[in-house]
Amino acid sequence: MALRCSSRRLKRRVYALSCLGFVALCVPATYAQTVVGADTRGGAVPGATIARVTNLDDSGPGSLRAALALPSPTIVVFDVGGTIPLKSDLKISRPFTTIAGQSAPSPGITLMGGTLRIHSHDIIVEHISVRPGPGKTAKENDNRDGISIDGNPAGGENSFSFNVLLENVSASWSVDEALSLWYESTRNVTIRNSIIAEALRSAGHPKGDHSMGLLVGPGISGVEISGNLLASNVFRNPAISQGATVYFANNYVYNPGQNGAQFYDRGNDTNTVTSFVNNVYESGRDTKKAIFGIAVSAMGTSGARTTTYISGNIMNLGDYAHAVATNPATLIVNSSPLVGRWTSLMPADEVKAAAFRYAGSRPADRNAVDRTIIDAIQRGQERVVDTPPMEQAIEKANYVAADVPNDPFAVAGNGQYRIEQWLCALHRKVGGQESSRCK
Repeated sequence: MALRCSSRRLKRRVYALSCLGFVALCVPATYAQTVVGADTRGGAVPGATIARVTNLDDSGPGSLRAALALPSPTIVVFDVGGTIPLKSDLKISRPFTTIAGQSAPSPGITLMGGTLRIHSHDIIVEHISVRPGPGKTAKENDNRDGISIDGNPAGGENSFSFNVLLENVSASWSVDEALSLWYESTRNVTIRNSIIAEALRSAGHPKGDHSMGLLVGPGISGVEISGNLLASNVFRNPAISQGATVYFANNYVYNPGQNGAQFYDRGNDTNTVTSFVNNVYESGRDTKKAIFGIAVSAMGTSGARTTTYISGNIMNLGDYAHAVATNPATLIVNSSPLVGRWTSLMPADEVKAAAFRYAGSRPADRNAVDRTIIDAIQRGQERVVDTPPMEQAIEKANYVAADVPNDPFAVAGNGQYRIEQWLCALHRKVGGQESSRCK
């Protein structure tokens, strides 16, 4: 793709750069391609405990909270489906943990009333929905995310968040970000085939109107974001802070409010590297007319560099939108410096249909909230939400014991354990997309 810069407003299918009044520096790439994303088997390691969740209680024997408190490594399977009403945030604080929501009976698992917080490494979370809703106090609402990956470096290496795979999760109705990554110790994260939608706007955040979709914080490295549906988030679709390394590919962003992808300056000398490849941005009922689809700014001090690759994106944002904007100090390269570990790149004109087919928890057995979101997008009626219909997220308990294979840690084909192959089969059964590790 030949890159060029233009100040005119761009319509429909767009592959050019619209610069902020200047010509960006467009040069051939000289970088060796870096593979980003999670490289982990989660709790599938020798000596792991298989913990069964047998009820929808917030805590106590048989609860998800009790399963996550066990000594790691742990694979959590579910003998029950339905909604778990959380009384406080749910934390994954031990390394080598898998939450296998695909093992639950229909309608799957929904967490409501709190944030799912990941404070450790080698974590896999698949096929669950997280919908916290508004908190009771301003203090609660100040950091009331859907899912937060933010291992605190003050807690030692086991509290660092790295090698984290979120696959087929649904995060919505947050007061702060629907999904956020924070602390520079966070690295090697894959967010794949998920729904990040309807971050709440006027829901009691101390700063006022909010609605923030996906945040990648400063200095976070090795992030792969692919195959996701981002819908009706006013800001942060996504937001990338200075010093981050992010591969953003094959995502469908619908009804962004005030901006699409945006960059945050931290005023230091750290370099930022991003690739935006074969994504689709599409306006909706809340999208402002002069929106920027991808606004890349040069960040930091004079010693910092922002390196970006932008290719194959479709921007259906209207006649007055700016598809892509760059600062003159931004280094635009002609080939991607990054590649996703889990991404099988598809053409942009296939992305929308793939998101409808594969994104979110249990896409072949969707819960009522996800069905409503996708139906509203398809009808052009999807909107930013202020007050969520929390009752729609409440699903009654359905008990069916998970049929865990005998001798689950016996080595089967492809060097995988039998339990890994079983979880892969369930992932495919509930509509998950195949990958190099799951066919």
